[in-house]
Amino acid sequence: MSTVSAFRHRLWLILAIFLLAGCGSVEDRAQGHYERGMKLLELHDYVKASLEFRNAVKLKKDLLGAWRGLSQVEEHNQNWEGLTGSCVRLLIWIPLTLRQGCG
Repeated sequence: MSTVSAFRHRLWLILAIFLLAGCGSVEDRAQGHYERGMKLLELHDYVKASLEFRNAVKLKKDLLGAWRGLSQVEEHNQNWEGLTGSCVRLLIWIPLTLRQGCG
């Protein structure tokens, strides 16, 4: 193998490792957004917490903790329409999650 070819091979290998290391599962990424949202909620940073919770539920619609966190943000912001939407989603996902856990 020539020096240039070996260099390219190593470069592609390193690039592949970095790409794979940066990619977590959808569940892991959603959980990370949820956890960051909870920390931000504790710090009363409601805008950033809301973004993290929204990112979490975009990735994993049945992540109940993220819906609860989003509900807390909406309640704090007195966004009653948003709070109603979050609560409706909780009412939809809680029974489905319970059924999955009992099956």
